[in-house]
This record gives sequence, C-alpha cells and structure tokens, in this order.
Amino acid sequence: MTMRLKNKLTLRRSSSKSLASLHKALASSQSSLDNNLTSSPGANSSVFTYVQGLNGFEELRKHIKQGNEFSREVAAIVQERAELESSYAKSLSKLSNKLTKACACCIGTMVSAWGTAASEMESEAELHRGLATSFQEDIYKPLKVLSETQYKIRKPIENMVDKAAKGLLNRREEEQKMRKHAFSCCKETEKLSEQLQDAKAGKSKQMSDKDITKLEKKCRSAATSLAKADTEYHDSFQKAEVARQEWEAEVYNGSSQMQKLEEERISQMLEYLQKYQNSLAEIGPKLIQICDRLREAVMVVDVQRDLAKVVDQKGTGPHQPEQLLFESYAEDFNNTMNPERRRKALTNYLLYLQQDVEREKKGREGVEKLLDVYKNTPNFADQGALDDAKRKLKNVSATLNFLEASYYKVSCALAQLNGKPKPDHRFAPYIEQVKDKQSLQEVQMAPHGRHMFPHFLRKLLSDTLNGHGHGHKLHVWSELQCVAAASLDSNGGST
Repeated sequence: MTMRLKNKLTLRRSSSKSLASLHKALASSQSSLDNNLTSSPGANSSVFTYVQGLNGFEELRKHIKQGNEFSREVAAIVQERAELESSYAKSLSKLSNKLTKACACCIGTMVSAWGTAASEMESEAELHRGLATSFQEDIYKPLKVLSETQYKIRKPIENMVDKAAKGLLNRREEEQKMRKHAFSCCKETEKLSEQLQDAKAGKSKQMSDKDITKLEKKCRSAATSLAKADTEYHDSFQKAEVARQEWEAEVYNGSSQMQKLEEERISQMLEYLQKYQNSLAEIGPKLIQICDRLREAVMVVDVQRDLAKVVDQKGTGPHQPEQLLFESYAEDFNNTMNPERRRKALTNYLLYLQQDVEREKKGREGVEKLLDVYKNTPNFADQGALDDAKRKLKNVSATLNFLEASYYKVSCALAQLNGKPKPDHRFAPYIEQVKDKQSLQEVQMAPHGRHMFPHFLRKLLSDTLNGHGHGHKLHVWSELQCVAAASLDSNGGST
C-alpha cells in the first residue's frame, strides 16, 4: 500500500514537472520564433503586432473572437434599425392616407396646403422605406454573411494550432518521461560501477569472487539499460523539437491567416459604416426639399379667399330668420265661436299687444340713446360694450317687429269679423300661413316675400331709408338691409 502511494506521488510530481517543463519550453520557443520571424526575409511585418508565441496567438484569437461578436452585434442593431424605419414608414403612410381622406371633403387653400402635407408625408414615408431597404440589403445581410464566413474559416485554423499545441504537449511529456528514465538508469549504473570498483579495490567489505561476478553482471545489464534509455531519450527530444517546429509553423501560419481575416473584417466594417453614413446623408437634402415644398404650400394660404370660396360654393345667402307670430283661437274663423266672444277676445288681444308694443318702443329708444352715447364718446365704452348695445338694439327691433306684425294680424281678423277691409301695414307682404307637422295652422313673418321679393324689398328698403312708414322710422335686420341693398344694386335701383 505504501509503495502504491509513493508511486502515485511520484507520478503526480513527474506530471507537474512535465507541465512546468512544457511551459518553459514553450516560453523558450516563443523567443526562438520571434527571432526566426524577425530574421526571416519577406516576412509580413504586420504579423509582429500579434504573433508572440502561444500567448500572442491566444491574444489574437481573443481579439478576433471579440471582433466577430462585435460584427454580429452591429448586424443585429442595423437590422433592428431597419425594422424601425420600415415600421415608421408604414405609420407615416397610414397617416398620409387619413389626412388625404380628411382633405377630400373640404375646399380652400388651407385644405390644399394640408393636402400637400399629406403628399409630402407619403414622400417622407418613401424615404424611410428606402432607408430600411438600404440598411437591410446593403449592410445587415452582407455583414451577417461576413461574420458567418469568417467564423467558418477561423475555426479550422484554430483547430490546427490547437492540434499542434496538443501534439507538442504530448511530445514534451514523453521527453520528460524518457529523460527521467535515462537519468535513473545513469544513476543506477554509476552506483553499481562504484560498488564494483570498491569491491575490486578492497575498500568495501570482503566479497567473494562469485559476488563480484554477479555485481559485474549487474553493471553490464545497467549499462545496457542506460544505453537504451539514452537512445529513447535522444529520440524523444528530437521528436519534441520537430513537434515544436511544427507548432511554431502552425502558430505563424494561423496568425498570418487570422490577421488577414481581421484586416478583411475591419475593411468591410469600414465600408458598411460608410454606406450607413451615405444612406443617412442622402435623406437630409430630400427632407429639406420636402420642407421647402411645405413652405411654399403654407405661403399661398389665404384665409379671406378661403372664406369667399366657401361662401361662393357653399353659401345659402344671408341669414333671414322667420318669426312665428301670435296665433289665437279666435283668429281662425274655421273654429266655432260666438261672434261676440270672438270680438271681445280679439279686442283684448289687441289691447295686450298694443301695451307690449309701447313698452318695446320705449326700450328701443333707451338702447338707441345708449348707442348714440357710445358712438359720440368713444372713450366712454370699449368695443365689447358697443357690440353688446348693437346686439340689444337688434333684439329689441326684432321683438318690436314681432309684436307689430302680430297686432296687424289680429287687427285683420277683427276687421274681417266687423265686415271692414283689412288695414294696410308694411309687414303685410311678408306674412304667410303654413301648416306644422300636426297639420295645425301657423303664421310666419319672413324677412321678405317668397314670390315678389324685389318689389316689396325695394319698397321696404325705400321706406326704411326715407324714414316713412306709418309715422315712425322702420327698423329692420342688418342682414335684410344687406340683401336688399345688393338686390337694388343688381337691378339698377338707387337709394
């Protein structure tokens, strides 16, 4: 058991010594390789940057591996950028279609400008679509192929160097084993030779001739073993040297090939970076052109012309409101009612309406005076107060017209009941009877008649401007005045 343990310890120590010797041998071969490369005529000087024996090759391998991983990462990022550009282009195209549809239902220079914006949005989408295609086809795919190709080329080179290094390691281990065995044989031979020499000289204890003969035999056997061990050791270190030279050659060739791969990768990466830069640089001027076309579209927008065009194409004429007049049961002679009660009801209605008319006239006079004060003393009120006064005057005038027209309508009913002719009134041409949805009769007063508009409008406007009309000035809507004036001008009339 003790012998086995000793043998194991001896084996471990010898293995450790062999590895240590291998590292020392590789270190020495490293300096030898550097000297050979330096003195080698025609050697590629750029290889000296990387080739520093086994350690130098490992550093070169790590660098190239990192470069290959970097290329793969760049390819993945460029692909993601291409996908983003493609997605952005699709979104822009959808927005362009939406904006185009929104502009289809409107008119004017403003809408045309937004239509230009939609068109330029589609142009911008096309730019980003082309950028995505350029990134995908010109950069990502070639870069991916480059990484895969270089990986396939690099692996056999690394395998050859690893195989040569492993062969060298095996030869060094065998050399150390043969060396140890040769040293052991030499030591044993020297020991036996010393014993034989001492026995013959009588320096050691007395030995018989038979013992001396045995000792001589052992010496000859040890010498034979030593010769054999020396031969094996000689062959082993020669084989180790050949393996070292093969490993050096593989390291040199592998480093040279891998350096070429690295140079090719860096050159290709530079080319792809230039393509990336050129693709982005081409977009800049095109975007500027898009902005210039948008600026031109914005400059031709004319708000007043748009409003005039809308009025011209979509306008329905001035606002001419219709008023539903007061309608009582007694006014409709189709309704059954005692004549006296009908007369009394109509008379009471006239009284109520007359009181309302008088009250509204006083209110209108007050608003007119207030409006005169605002006009004569501009600092007395701001534009808001002036506009509010005008709006009140318009409302009061409309209410007064409504009451006067209702009063006239009830007066006509009372005159018909009493057998008298209908009285004359300036609103008579504008009053008409209609039916509502329930077929009930309604009486409306429109700003003008439907069939004799020019004649009555001329008469109404003339009475208004001349201050005639049953002894007081007639107030009409500002919209009606504008329409009447335009009608008079188109018919050649004068005011």
